[in-house]
Amino acid sequence: MDLERTKHRLEQTLGVSIRVETLPVWDSPSISWEVNGTIYYKLQNSSEQASDGILAWAVDAREISPKERRLIELLLEAVLQDGTTPAIRPVSVNDEEGRARAIGEWIAGKLEEGDLASMLPDLAFLRSLQYDSSLCLLLDVEFRESNRFTYKELKKLIGTYFESDTVLIPLTEGEWIILASGAVLESVHEDGDNEESIEELMESIALSMHEMINEWIGDCRISAAGLIHAPTNLLQAIQNMRGSIRLGRLFHPEESVYLPWKLHLERLLYTMEEREKKRFLEQLMKNTDSSTLDAEMLMTLKTFFQHNCNISETSKALYIHRNTLLYRLDKFKQATGMDVRNFHDAVLIHMALLLYKVTKWD
Repeated sequence: MDLERTKHRLEQTLGVSIRVETLPVWDSPSISWEVNGTIYYKLQNSSEQASDGILAWAVDAREISPKERRLIELLLEAVLQDGTTPAIRPVSVNDEEGRARAIGEWIAGKLEEGDLASMLPDLAFLRSLQYDSSLCLLLDVEFRESNRFTYKELKKLIGTYFESDTVLIPLTEGEWIILASGAVLESVHEDGDNEESIEELMESIALSMHEMINEWIGDCRISAAGLIHAPTNLLQAIQNMRGSIRLGRLFHPEESVYLPWKLHLERLLYTMEEREKKRFLEQLMKNTDSSTLDAEMLMTLKTFFQHNCNISETSKALYIHRNTLLYRLDKFKQATGMDVRNFHDAVLIHMALLLYKVTKWD
């Protein structure tokens, strides 16, 4: 049996909330111990006593009957006899960084196993975020000697940005999970009415956070999962954000903020076989030579698509006259037979440009 699965089933069956906490000592001869209205269930055998604390389940004594208390004891004893390891490694309740790293190790293990359904074990670590929706971001940093930083330094920087309680979890050496209260969205545009969607607000937060971290720490990439319920949805959110960073670095290496809801087409193209990608490019661009897609034309097309094929906005973004832009688009049409001002052709060319970046095409 699995401790996390057993905990989840007990919560569903008994209708109670079971927390995972670390106690400094265990002063009870049995597997359970009631202290100040809380019943603790020891998650370690006697041979697994840890100098930095005892890992335990915690349940409000008012929520369970004596029979239910005994049922939990029997199930837990069976799990421990099977040799199941604790949900996370024991860490002192006062060691915030140690607990964060222990949770990060647990998350990394679950992701490696492909388990995206388990609940986060140490709910006490989430404090006020365990009940409400929270913002979730993933920071990806390539460590070099010039940009080394500590947990406390990054935690202080993130806390200063959000001006509220945040949770920081190191996932790997270069990956950091950032959780903040969903109430932050309400203060993004506190000076007036705001009609932006949650996705647009999240993008604004991710872009400004990237600018701050890039300035203080160095080159990094950021993804965001929007609003989530961290205890139940964090694993799936991390999986999505990791995938977005992977796709972003492949299709858009010049950018640094990658959002799942803006990479649908890239995700679809990524699943194509290499042979099909090359065939698509060859058929679409069969009359095109390499000089057609020079740096200037590539930038023109990219900017045109970024501005929803709007001539005026594209010319302003490129700092060129409207007629100059029209000349370039006409030049591309003459070379390829494709007019990107036509919706159908624009979709095909947009797909071709994405594949052009990742496909070996002669």
